[in-house]
Amino acid sequence: MKKITALLILLLIIPNVFSQVIPLKDTENNEIYGYVVFNIVEKVDKKHNLYLANLLDANLNQVAQSTFTGEDNAKVGKVHYNGNSIYFEVIPKSADIKSVASKDFTYHIYNLKTNKVSKGFKLPKVDKNIFVRGSYPVHGHGFGIMIRNFKSQVNEFYAVDDQNGLLYKSFPYGNPKKKKETEHIVVGDIQNGLLASISKKYPHKRSNDPKTTLLLNNAITGEKVEEVSLDTDGFDIYLSNVQIGEDKIFVFGDLYEKRKKLSSDKTAGLFKAELDHHGNVLKDNSVVWADLQSKIDIKEGGFVKNKGFIYTHDYVWDKETDHTIVVGEYIKGALSSVSVEDLIFLDFDEKFNLVHVFEVPTKKAVLHLNSIKLGGSRDFANMLRDYNYFDYRFSNFLENETGLSFFYFNLEKVRLFSGDFSHGMVVYKDGKFTANKLKWDTSVWKKEYLNLLPAKPGYILLSKISKDRILENRLERLDY
Repeated sequence: MKKITALLILLLIIPNVFSQVIPLKDTENNEIYGYVVFNIVEKVDKKHNLYLANLLDANLNQVAQSTFTGEDNAKVGKVHYNGNSIYFEVIPKSADIKSVASKDFTYHIYNLKTNKVSKGFKLPKVDKNIFVRGSYPVHGHGFGIMIRNFKSQVNEFYAVDDQNGLLYKSFPYGNPKKKKETEHIVVGDIQNGLLASISKKYPHKRSNDPKTTLLLNNAITGEKVEEVSLDTDGFDIYLSNVQIGEDKIFVFGDLYEKRKKLSSDKTAGLFKAELDHHGNVLKDNSVVWADLQSKIDIKEGGFVKNKGFIYTHDYVWDKETDHTIVVGEYIKGALSSVSVEDLIFLDFDEKFNLVHVFEVPTKKAVLHLNSIKLGGSRDFANMLRDYNYFDYRFSNFLENETGLSFFYFNLEKVRLFSGDFSHGMVVYKDGKFTANKLKWDTSVWKKEYLNLLPAKPGYILLSKISKDRILENRLERLDY
């Protein structure tokens, strides 16, 4: 990688303050619009701070800045850009960004035309049973919030305009009190006014084995367009990823045999489907693990010899080759621990046949359980993800969408007062993989660490942080 001239050193008014850099995605153009840097300016009273929102463009040039008042001991949650305004959530530092209690949830709307940040808004109803489970931009109109009532099991799409006026309230499933099963709706992708989500349907509250469907909604009105089950006669499909293209929807997931449960830890293979924007299935493809044995030594259940189970992070469609890249890491269990080691990239052609396998070595991370491990190794994937044991971070397009780039973080070596860390890059171009990495020495003694953030195609943003203070944001052009 080569350093370019765009270099921003943030000089903060108060040392050692809490700071966050958050990328803004333009969903209409499927690219990074810019970044918002949040800093504390000063203490207002015992419970509130004055914050600064600093807006940068995709090249790290300052565009605007504005202040707002928020609660102390907080962090910024989800952030969205809709072409006119920026929506951002302020939640407690200890809160899980994927599920925030309504009493702890506040959101602001930053109007870019007036350069003003609104006061903090709450949901119309705040209740101990109501949680926010996601949010999304409605381009040119406002923002949507996915609300779940854990008592009534109602999932609601609630959307507001740029002035916080009501756009719509939508109950996709009516009143689930009338039936035994419960649902969890996971917001997926949004583009051109279409919202694609994955619905997990549980037979009852304590079930660990949901059925999944693809749910399509009109993002501007909240109305349901279609709901599609992709289960086949031979397999149940556990959907995990959905991407909206210009004229197609791509859906990916894991195969399970009919007699198997998700908790059995035994997947049968991988699945891909293509649908039009009305929810009609154009084609679907599935591969069982035995189909991959000419390229990789894999057994039933997805176990690779001397490696472990493949945990799939990401499915990325490459426009240039019409191939799908599946990104995973190996999980391997011992008597009282579970470990994560090495990245694997599976290259599937347009017919979903495996044509290439590419692996990247990473340092083993071991989760010690302090007891005998109960359950399969893959069962611990959520815990490994929540505790940041995985190295993979995200993917992006190369310039002019001529290929893909994937990024990961790796601890190379730990010393007494410092550690050798690296960020890694894997490029997929013209059907071939290449790997590269650049080391940055950081000091454990100074509590420094490196953060990787998405950038415009062909670039990456590196953010060096120490004691909750941003030392440097650096935009780098990829060398491939």
